[in-house]
Amino acid sequence: MHPAGHFATSIAMSAAAYATTRSTELTAGVFTGGFLIDLDHLFDYVAFNGQRDLRPSRFLDYYFKFEFTKVVLPLHAWELMSALAVVAVFFPHPFLLGYLIGATVHLGLDLIFNQEMVPSIFSFYSITYRARRGFDKERLILAPVAEQPIVPLGQK
Repeated sequence: MHPAGHFATSIAMSAAAYATTRSTELTAGVFTGGFLIDLDHLFDYVAFNGQRDLRPSRFLDYYFKFEFTKVVLPLHAWELMSALAVVAVFFPHPFLLGYLIGATVHLGLDLIFNQEMVPSIFSFYSITYRARRGFDKERLILAPVAEQPIVPLGQK
């Protein structure tokens, strides 16, 4: 999903969370999980792809043109979500609960909108799956539709 879509969804969810609970901690958690979870893209951009140009336009262009080579995305991982859910059972802090709500919606939207980008949408959101493929874009991401070869019907 495009960052603007995650931002709008997170604002709406945060407003609803605050209106129903009046909890600033829960609301902050919802926004963090719903939108700021994408900061791991920035982490990948700098730490794993060696980029230093931090202009938002360059960062977005880099991703939308599929120039990246590594896809780590530590916050976009079923394993992390599962671990946080277990922690939340024993320590149900409002921020953590809000984060889980926001991140669950975020990942749900990613599952819907990113299906055509990866061979296996559910597997892609496992950091173990990505690690087993060396976090290598070529082994994780399908070529953008415009770059995929045209194959005549009936041929593979």
